[in-house]
Amino acid sequence: MGVDRGVLGPYVGFDGLPPLHAREVGLPLAHPYGQVVQGRSVTPGGGRLTVEEGSEHHRITLDHLGCDAQATPEKHEAFKQLALAAEAHCLLAGCRHPARFASGNVHRCFEFPQGAIELRVFVRALLCVELGDHTLLDRLVAAAAEAAGPVRPAQARG
Repeated sequence: MGVDRGVLGPYVGFDGLPPLHAREVGLPLAHPYGQVVQGRSVTPGGGRLTVEEGSEHHRITLDHLGCDAQATPEKHEAFKQLALAAEAHCLLAGCRHPARFASGNVHRCFEFPQGAIELRVFVRALLCVELGDHTLLDRLVAAAAEAAGPVRPAQARG
């Protein structure tokens, strides 16, 4: 059943996840152990994931609008650590853009050079963080620190 949210349009409850816009209901569901799909998909934690593979960088955006469980300070710090690990690879590659992590707790953007981190591994780490598992995040942070020096520390995780 749709919920009218005025200008934002009709939102639809979808498989127990936060309501999605009517045009998002047909998006494929992302899974930590599934294939990485170029374009948009819905994540297990209720986010909208966009994966773009460019000629020089991978760009990944994750939107958790309407999903309060993904907007906690702990999640914010974990996603920030993931962005900083990606940024370390950009620094090694000589990129001059800032860390791609933006817009507070609901819209996150990540960018890293082709070949620096396997796309499938990064997306899996992202989805695992969303589900509360930091194992792959910790591995990516350690690998980035080994390659480029210490990654800024995350705040303590509860």
